[in-house]
Amino acid sequence: MRTELCVIVALAVVSLAGCNVDVSTPGVDVKVNPKDGVQVTAPGVDVKVNPQDGVGVKAPGTEVKVSPTDGVDVSAPGTKVKVSPESGVKVESSGSGEESSEGKK
Repeated sequence: MRTELCVIVALAVVSLAGCNVDVSTPGVDVKVNPKDGVQVTAPGVDVKVNPQDGVGVKAPGTEVKVSPTDGVDVSAPGTKVKVSPESGVKVESSGSGEESSEGKK
């Protein structure tokens, strides 16, 4: 374990000198660079943080996106929710065939 930690720290220091960080351990991968932001990947979960695109989180069957310009999108099996500065709140449910929406106030 100590050797693995030393290698990870060494890789991080070398990567920081070039403004990019890419650290991997069994089961977890972390990447940081000025253009693409931060990405963390682990079994079943993917998280991305980007200054232009906002935050995105994916897990099996569920996805959440938070954008500085587009608002919030949540998708799960049978349900979608969108909160937007322009259109307000919109909820769709595929199980009931219903859609509801509340416009911007």
